[in-house]
Amino acid sequence: MMRLTVNTFLTLDGVMQAPGAADEDPSDGFTAGGWQVPYTADADFGEIVTSWLETPHTALLGRTTFEMFRAFWPQVDDSDPVARAINHTRRYVVAHAGYEPDWGETTVIDSADPLPAIARLKAEGRGN
Repeated sequence: MMRLTVNTFLTLDGVMQAPGAADEDPSDGFTAGGWQVPYTADADFGEIVTSWLETPHTALLGRTTFEMFRAFWPQVDDSDPVARAINHTRRYVVAHAGYEPDWGETTVIDSADPLPAIARLKAEGRGN
């Protein structure tokens, strides 16, 4: 059975955003992008993120996160262990019917009712 895990970046005051650039996600007027890198971009941080991806895994992403990943990670060389794991893993994206992911082995899970498909993934899969 596959285990569903959530890996996220969260500040103590409740801001959840990946350690990207300042303009990574300005939705809803968010202007504090890029806050994390000056505080966490060190070897320990890299080891933690890499460890998330070292075990057998499948990526389950929402459409917005998927689109950010698709725009960035294919441009990063496989010598980066995070890029190698993300670019070569099986991906599922929860999006509207008819959505075209256009990125490798990606399957769309219809956002109208995603829970049965996610339950099947957990029951039939292995790893995280």
